[in-house]
Amino acid sequence: MIIYAIDDETIALSGLVDSIKEVCDDAVIYSFRFPEEALDQMEKTPCDVAFVDIEMSDINGISLSEKFKQINPEVNIIFSTGYKNYYEDAFELHASGYIVKPVTSEKVKKELDNLRYRVKATSKKLFAHCFGNFEVYANGMPIAFK
Repeated sequence: MIIYAIDDETIALSGLVDSIKEVCDDAVIYSFRFPEEALDQMEKTPCDVAFVDIEMSDINGISLSEKFKQINPEVNIIFSTGYKNYYEDAFELHASGYIVKPVTSEKVKKELDNLRYRVKATSKKLFAHCFGNFEVYANGMPIAFK
């Protein structure tokens, strides 16, 4: 599973990432303090789940999430914010979840257990497919033999 954590506050971002790691230690986690960097990365490597702060200095998390959904309509957006007044906006966006700060591993687990869209399993291990064609995968990517 690929997870993005986006928050413009360093301490809040660190706490969010730590909470995600506690719950989902096999996930690939990208953390961003700058929403534009997250948007650039989303175009290269779409995520399965994005934990997004709403009130950020550069761009509102709702607007960022709308752009994420244009790139990947089935991205699971989970807002992590200190404000309760964005529930309606989150609902209209069909967000998967809403966490009111402080973020804890219990809150993260609850939201990850109830995602709107199914997440395809990815593996960090080596996998060989021997029936039909012989294919080997590492970290979910096919290995080319020459």
